[in-house]
Amino acid sequence: MHQKSEKIVLAPTDLSNFLGCRHLSRLDLTAANGQVVRPVRYGPLMDDLKARGLAHEEMYLVHLRGQGLGIAQAGDVEGNGQSGQSGVEKTIAAMRDGTDIIYQAALADDAWTGRADFLRKVDTPSDLGEWSYEVIDTKLARDTKAGTILQLCVYSYLLEQLQGIRSEFMYVVSPGTNFEPAAYRIDDYAAYFRLLERGIDQFIAHPDDTYPELISHCDLCAWWAECEQRRRGDDHLCYVAGISRSQIKNLRTLGIERLADLAKLKEIPDPRQGSREALARIRDQARVQLTGREQKISYYELKAPYDPEHGLALLPAPTPDDIFLDFEGNHFAEQGVQEYLTGYVTRGDDGKDVYTPLWATTLEEERQAFERFMDVATATRARNPAAHIYHFAPYEPTALKRLMGRFATREVVLDELLRGNAFVDLYRVVRRALIAGVERYSIKDLEPFFGYARQQDLRDASMSRRLVEHAIEAGDLDQTLDGHRRIVEDYNREDCESAQRLRDWLEQLRAQVVAEGHDLPRPVHQEGDASEAISELDQELQRLRDGLLEGIPVDPEQRSEAQQARFALAHMMEFHRREDKAGWWEYFRVLDLDESDYADERRVVTGLQFIEELQAGQAPLHRYRFPSQELDARRKDDLRDTEGNSFGKVVDVNNAERSIDIKKRRDTANVHPHALLLHNQVPTKVLRESLMRLGEFVLGQGLTSQAPYKAAIELLLRRPSQLVNEKGALQEDSETTVAAACRLAAKLDGHVLAIQGPPGTGKTYTGAHMICALKQQGLRVGVTAVSHKVIVNLLEGAMKEAQKQGLALQAVHHASGEYEGAWGIERSSNYATNQRSLENGDIDVLGATAWCWSRQDFEQSVDVLIVDEAGQMSLSNVLAVAPAGRSLVLLGDPQQLEQPLQSSHPEGSEVSALYHLLDGEDTMPADKGLFL
Repeated sequence: MHQKSEKIVLAPTDLSNFLGCRHLSRLDLTAANGQVVRPVRYGPLMDDLKARGLAHEEMYLVHLRGQGLGIAQAGDVEGNGQSGQSGVEKTIAAMRDGTDIIYQAALADDAWTGRADFLRKVDTPSDLGEWSYEVIDTKLARDTKAGTILQLCVYSYLLEQLQGIRSEFMYVVSPGTNFEPAAYRIDDYAAYFRLLERGIDQFIAHPDDTYPELISHCDLCAWWAECEQRRRGDDHLCYVAGISRSQIKNLRTLGIERLADLAKLKEIPDPRQGSREALARIRDQARVQLTGREQKISYYELKAPYDPEHGLALLPAPTPDDIFLDFEGNHFAEQGVQEYLTGYVTRGDDGKDVYTPLWATTLEEERQAFERFMDVATATRARNPAAHIYHFAPYEPTALKRLMGRFATREVVLDELLRGNAFVDLYRVVRRALIAGVERYSIKDLEPFFGYARQQDLRDASMSRRLVEHAIEAGDLDQTLDGHRRIVEDYNREDCESAQRLRDWLEQLRAQVVAEGHDLPRPVHQEGDASEAISELDQELQRLRDGLLEGIPVDPEQRSEAQQARFALAHMMEFHRREDKAGWWEYFRVLDLDESDYADERRVVTGLQFIEELQAGQAPLHRYRFPSQELDARRKDDLRDTEGNSFGKVVDVNNAERSIDIKKRRDTANVHPHALLLHNQVPTKVLRESLMRLGEFVLGQGLTSQAPYKAAIELLLRRPSQLVNEKGALQEDSETTVAAACRLAAKLDGHVLAIQGPPGTGKTYTGAHMICALKQQGLRVGVTAVSHKVIVNLLEGAMKEAQKQGLALQAVHHASGEYEGAWGIERSSNYATNQRSLENGDIDVLGATAWCWSRQDFEQSVDVLIVDEAGQMSLSNVLAVAPAGRSLVLLGDPQQLEQPLQSSHPEGSEVSALYHLLDGEDTMPADKGLFL
């Protein structure tokens, strides 16, 4: 943001800053107007990231030159070179010349300025001639962030002014992708860009009064010192540990603006939102912080030790075999290595503590580190069942669950550790045991209480962690970063040691409480064995998985197509079991939280206020209001109280009005809670059993295409339809796409046909015509999708088309309740009735979810099964329903997924079936499907 000719000119970063923090935009505006000087933050982290980004950019430039492309360099916006010609003028000249690649393309108008890394020439006519350009930017991060998209939108907008047309796509080149750009459709983001553009223009014209609220970006902001000084001077409420934004807002309505004012609050008023109890907890926290601040000591208060859930009662007896665990992870690396350092402290044979670091710079190393730690934990617990794994905050067990699901290994072992309560969260112990005079309950802030002194500087460690994370993300963690790597390792070791010292201090507090005559029983030891039924299921799934994997190379490059298909199917055997576990794990994690932590949980509704009774009765329907929060509540969610007792079900949620309608139980009819946990476990047995039948078939018969698994086998092998003509195409030259789809669907004979196209290109229209054509051929049709809404939409489209054609089409939707529509679709929720009706020819088309089609009695019940919105359905579920149809048709949007099925780890089992049928290609090859 800078001033030019009495006008503020913006850069792309100004837009992302405006989105993240209005106060940052206000400060930048004062600097642009010359009222203050904008501070600059330097440091080795910034310098290193800049150097690595430039190196990645230059490597891509070398890659482009290697393709024999003509390249012109523009440079800075204002001007470069001795000619005095501006970078914008050089960019325009290169565009008019039709240069293949324009490097460092300067772009500007009266309001915006920027420099795109690359402009690439494409064969789309524009004001320039028979060509135009698209923007390509190089970024170190493998996962594109919102700020990057906004930056590309600005460049694309400026480019549109120069060439007279809007480009269709904009691109990002990330490390580790063989310089293959990831495409983003501009029209998908243009409306959001225009909205923010109008917003920042209005803000500049009439800047609002803003305040430096504490947000996550503050740690990286150049204005951090100024904002921090102001907040400290105001004794801002944000420094009260555990306080939420809604609580700060409520307190301000009560005239409480400062931490000290909150600490001295005697009478707790009824807040407009939330409960008095929650406000009292925040008041007590502020009081303890103020006491420590005024007395200049590390002050804490133990909570009354009478509650059986008191934190100190959660401590198991220490043993010499206890493990202290800590992960260093990159939370933003969605596809690459996430847990790059697993560190733990154990007692050695000589009685001294031993620190073990397990580094991971590749996915294979991440899997090996996970397996090694799990083997150590299992062996330790086998030797000493009383040993426990200590950690601080829920991250460590959550990471282990994620790793288990990611690599599909050590499932039974992790289950046994979780069921046996092997993990001890010291954060949970602290929050339930005491109130500490700290601004946040991090282990670093608590260390003064138990006297642990770190040797590693935390700021240096933070910078080194980011450098190492970026290097691992970029795939270039080399010897030049060994110093930073050692710093990260020391940081991780000290985290493990700190957890050990915290445990010892809490044991001292417990001993003092017991010495005072209070009863604090230890947790009851629990065996980690699963129930007999669960154990048998796990064993059966493991048998199928191991059998399918027998003889398959670990390296995906060495696998044949058949081996890759078996590999994918093997990992899908446990897909639904893992999904079931994940739901319960998340529920129990939230159940273990202190109520003060609920504000950040999407599956907890807190601050409930009873509004009215909507329906009377022994089990009434009540409406509650809740404060503004990130809430993920769904209809039919089970509700449980904070003790885990069943409370009722969600009937409706109105996020705009912030209200939730709850169908109570008889025993909760007169109970009005402050907080409720949301839980929804979808039964997956029928889906799992269908996949197991497929797995058993492949284990015994191999990948032979025979009923009822022919279509499923064809999909697993990614075999395209065999109905191509002599030109290798599915569609004849004189044939419309709809006509081709109708003809091909009737002739599939056990194969798979994929039809893809962006939203609005007529997939439902095509599907409706296909259903009518199949009816005319005397063939039975099934329709499935991820939701009833999508199913009904296609059924209605078919009925509408049948009416136009004068065709009597009998359509049934497998669902309860009355059908509300004008197309005469019947509703039936009886499985046996619907199956017989299909068999007898009384139904032409049946629409049902996967829970119907995956039943064994529905195998081969239809000639063609259509999966609508196939790109949204997991491959596991598509394979589970595939035996229901003699042939399979997939309708869906084009997918741009980064994890192909030939992945060396089982994440490929959880992605779009449509994408895999297309062999990972973004556009539909002629011999694989139809493209709308």
